[in-house]
Amino acid sequence: MTSPRLLALAGAVSALLLTAGVVPTSAFGQAAVQAMSSAGPEWTRLDAQVRELFRQGQYDRAIVLAQQALTLAESRVGPDHPDVATSLSSLAGLYATKRQYALAEPLYQRSLAIRERAFGPNDANVALELNNLAKLYDAQGALGKAESFYQRALQIRERALGPDSPFVAENLNNLALLYTAQGDFARAEPMYARALAIFGRALGPDDPAVASILNNQALMLDRQQKYAQAEPLYQRALAIRQKSLAGNHPDLATSLTNLGVLYANQRRYDQAEPLFRRALAISEQAYGPSHPLLAADLGNLGGLYTARGMYREAEPLLRRALDILEKALGMDHPDLVPTLEDMAAVYQATGRPREAAVLEQRAATARNRAQAARTQ
Repeated sequence: MTSPRLLALAGAVSALLLTAGVVPTSAFGQAAVQAMSSAGPEWTRLDAQVRELFRQGQYDRAIVLAQQALTLAESRVGPDHPDVATSLSSLAGLYATKRQYALAEPLYQRSLAIRERAFGPNDANVALELNNLAKLYDAQGALGKAESFYQRALQIRERALGPDSPFVAENLNNLALLYTAQGDFARAEPMYARALAIFGRALGPDDPAVASILNNQALMLDRQQKYAQAEPLYQRALAIRQKSLAGNHPDLATSLTNLGVLYANQRRYDQAEPLFRRALAISEQAYGPSHPLLAADLGNLGGLYTARGMYREAEPLLRRALDILEKALGMDHPDLVPTLEDMAAVYQATGRPREAAVLEQRAATARNRAQAARTQ
């Protein structure tokens, strides 16, 4: 039987998978320095609806409205206006969330070109789009390309906003996450430390952004199996979020999940289970019953039960997670692989090898397609 996939989440939820983005901007990362909209109130209303649909996980509906917003902006202010760049970036973020990278990249590139012409190559608005492109390349495994874009965005933000800007800390966090993914912990650690110091000075020691950096530092230690060092950082991040956020805030669920994963990886299942249950309840309240992000919490609790041999309890959770992901992302999306494999493990353990084989084949096909896409 395969081991359960217990998913630790890095930082706050962004439009690109579940990676960086700890600065409290919108889901699509709109720069605070951008001028007020010129495309009119109808465009502003559409843009807000797109963001709300994204928050709800209704990506296909959001894409339709994002396309309408883009068309409206182009007709109202012309193809080279910053409001068009905003719509391009929002649409690209939605495509990237669905891993439709080939659709996302040219939109981000066009948005970048508009911002460079409108603001100049060293403006913070340009850094915003460089950061988005870096996240896109990061998600595709093009880590060298991602690093160069993150570095350029960091340099612009340091010059334009000053070395102690929270937006600089955002870029430091993004680079540190990239280095953590590469296993280059020696480069990641000082970037996390600097980001933590910036957020602490700018926002105070109990700000949610501080909790995000603590969370990511703990993830770095967790990846090195330094559980004793990671645990107090996870606990401190959780304490900050419990103090500063609403009781149903998704970042609170992230902290509960990550601490639960730490316990589960040490077979401290009795400590992990209530954390996973609480994270699931928060996510269901925050996102509703069919949001793709809810599937991670369902999968974690189902994976925990699988590890404990509690297959009757695991199966409905894993089945529900799989149903949510299939409806949101399609039948062969790479994000389905862990849940497919965990469900297959339940089938194998309960004497249903044919059903298990079908899911194992689906998982292998999705994984191979994802790998092929990374190497293109």
